[in-house]
Formats: sequence, C-alpha cells, structure tokens
Amino acid sequence: MFQNMKVATKLALGFGLVVALMLLISFIGITRMAHLNESLRLVGEERWPRANMATDIVVNSNTIGIALRNMMLSNSRDDMQRQKEAVLETRQLLGGVVEKLKEVIQNPKGKELMQQIIENRQRYVAGQEKLIGLIEAGDSEGARNYLNTELRPILRTYQASANALAKFQGELLDQGVKEAQETYESARTLMIASVVAALVLAVIAALLIIRGLSRQLGGEPFYAADIARQVANGDMTVEVELRGNDTTSLLAAMKDMVQKLSATLGEVRTAADSLAACSEEVSATSQTLAQGSSEQAASLEETTASIEQMSASIGQNTDNAKVTDGIASKSAGNATDGGQAVRATV
Repeated sequence: MFQNMKVATKLALGFGLVVALMLLISFIGITRMAHLNESLRLVGEERWPRANMATDIVVNSNTIGIALRNMMLSNSRDDMQRQKEAVLETRQLLGGVVEKLKEVIQNPKGKELMQQIIENRQRYVAGQEKLIGLIEAGDSEGARNYLNTELRPILRTYQASANALAKFQGELLDQGVKEAQETYESARTLMIASVVAALVLAVIAALLIIRGLSRQLGGEPFYAADIARQVANGDMTVEVELRGNDTTSLLAAMKDMVQKLSATLGEVRTAADSLAACSEEVSATSQTLAQGSSEQAASLEETTASIEQMSASIGQNTDNAKVTDGIASKSAGNATDGGQAVRATV
C-alpha cells in the first residue's frame, strides 16, 4: 500500500509524522512542566511559608517568655511597662500568625495540630495575664513560683504543639520536594524516551520514503534527468544502468522506451530506404512513360497529318465524283435525246 502511494502523499505522511511526534514531545514536556510547577508552587507558596509560620510561633513565644522574665526581674516601672508592651505586641503578632495558619491549612492532620496550637495558646495567653497581674501587684515570689511551676509547662506544651505543626509542614515540604524531583525525573525519562522513539520513527519513515522513491525511480533523480535529456536530444545509443532485477522503475521504463524507440527508428529507416528505392523505380518508370508518351504524341501528329491528307483526297474525290456524275447525267440526257431522234428518223 505504501509503495503505491503518490510521492506527495509519502512526503506528507513523513513530515506529518515528524510534526506529530514534535507535538507529542511538546505536549509531554508542557504537561510535566505544569506538574513540576505545581509541585514547586506548593513548596514555595504553601508548605514552606506554613512551616516558617509554625516556627515563628515557637520563636515569638520564646520572645514573650523572655519579656515576661525581664518584667518580673525589673525594678523600674518604665522598664516593666516596656516589657509588658513587648509582650502584648508579640502576642498580637502571634495572633495574626495563628489566624492565618488556621485559614490556609486544609489537611486534616494539619487542622488537628492547628486546633491543639489554638487551645494551648489560649491557656498560655491566660497564664501570661495572670503572671503580669502578679508582677504588677508586686508579688514577686508568687510570680516566680507561678512562672516556674505552671506557666513554663504551659509554654512547653504550646511550643511542642507548634513544633509538631512545623515538623508536619516540614514533612509535607520534603514530600513536595520529593514529588518535584520525581516529576522532573519522570518528565526527563519520558521526554528522552519520546525523543528516541521520535528519532527512530522519523528514521524509519525517511528510509521507507527513500526506499520507495529509489524503487520507483530506479536511481538518482539527476541520473534519470540526464538519461531523459540525452533521449530528447536524439541519442538512442544511451545505455541505461539498472539495479539488480529492476523491471518496474522509471529508469527501467526509460530503458525499455529507448530500446523500443531504437527498434522503431530502425524499422522507419528500413522503410525509408525501401521507399527511396521504390521512388527511384517510380521515377524511372515515369521517365519511360514520358518518353513513350512523347513518341505516341509524335505518331499521333503524323497520323493526324495523314488523316488530314486523306480527308483532302476524299474531298477532292467527292468533287470529282460530282463532276463525273454531272457529265454522266448530261450524257444520259444526250443519249435519250439521240434515241428519240433515231425513233423519229425511223
């Protein structure tokens, strides 16, 4: 079926196959790049920032703990007020972080860990207020005991829940990085395989087209053109070289054409020679006929002259006969008159 296709159809199929393979490779690359981009987006825009925010909870809770300790150890009202303001400011900052985490975390386990953070934070905030009240009341001993025995365990629990969320987000981050790496590796492997397959198919298609054209032409196109040019110039002695048992190609047909044209020209040459010989015979016969016609014409002229002389003699004889007839008639009349005279005399 492929061998019977037109050259344009073969070329269109070959180039169409190459274009289709290019489109396939491009589609695979774009699709895999989209997956890789999504994995990197999850890492860069969601999991990494959430892990950082969970870590910020621990860091800022330590900042609050330090400020509370400094407030408890301070002997200056102004310094105590500054430490209290630092606690309130950091608490507000942490509140924003917690609320943002609460909004963006959608994973069930992440939500569970987030709920623990919220509950532990509420206890820690309540403990902060109680400690600040003891400090402002001047109960240093009570404040110290409360900080060491109650508030620090609450802080540790609060930080442990934040660390648990940070660890979970870190695991998700590692998973995202791993997924991105796997996506890259699978995309690379698939694209390499696609490129190799495309090259193999393109080479096969090219070989099929070349083989088909070579079989149809029987040789290189410039060689076929040169043969056709020599034949067009009237050279019927040209030798057409064929490959193997080639009997169906263009060159094979041209060789057959040259042989038949040579045979036909030989027959035409023989017929022309025969015609020339016949023409010479006809010419000789024509000359003979012309000479005979000339002789017949001369004889005819002589015959015509003789006939004219005979006609003149016949005419003269006719005239003489008429005279003789008149004389005879007159003699007969005279004889009649003589007979009557004789009778009368008798």
